[in-house]
Amino acid sequence: MTDAIRAARAPTLAGILGDEGLRLFFPLSALHAALWPLLWAVVNGFALPFDGAIPPGLWHAHEMLFGSFGAAVIGFITTAIPEWTDSRRLQGHALFALAALWGIGRVAGLTGADGAAVVAAVADTAWLAALPVYVAAVSWRKRTSRLIGVLLWLSALAVSGAVVHAAFVIGDVERAQAGLHAAGLVLLGLLGRALRCPSRISSSIPARAVRPTGPIRDASIWRPVWSPSPWPGRSPGCRPR
Repeated sequence: MTDAIRAARAPTLAGILGDEGLRLFFPLSALHAALWPLLWAVVNGFALPFDGAIPPGLWHAHEMLFGSFGAAVIGFITTAIPEWTDSRRLQGHALFALAALWGIGRVAGLTGADGAAVVAAVADTAWLAALPVYVAAVSWRKRTSRLIGVLLWLSALAVSGAVVHAAFVIGDVERAQAGLHAAGLVLLGLLGRALRCPSRISSSIPARAVRPTGPIRDASIWRPVWSPSPWPGRSPGCRPR
């Protein structure tokens, strides 16, 4: 009887991964960053199976920005925004829907075909647009303007992504390069914004390793060492009004 109860209560893998964004998208980001360059360099010899108008090098940049870094952005936003605003986080079907859109784009990026650019454009544009919409919705519900900076950066990422994907679809290499450069700069801006508003997924490090009299017994010291905010892990500027 006890074993049956434990088995019934044991969480499934889908339940664990779908509990919050970082649990699903950070592993996806790591796996993509490790496997895609391996396939591109070792298996395909720095080419793609169905090279088209867009050079393989641009597809590689596209996959690193919107694939590896893109998954990390989704995981961070869907986890940090609820922390910063004390709002309910995205879980379950919503996260898996974002993962499906992200994954469709990655499968398309493995081929390099001109037709695949259309598939990648639709899928990637969908999740890129969903992130600023999500942040705007949370900001509206909480009646706070503290998320405007994040909202602007995510909107800029969506716009630069739209430029990149439109250029891929029409085969405009020069415009694709410009869009990829812009997307890279926007991702750096998002990183800076994340560091300015730390959360437990970006800054939870121990303030000290040991006390003078022995090992630590108080778990409360696990906090960002630079944050004087009454909200552990958050800077005052990230607290909603």
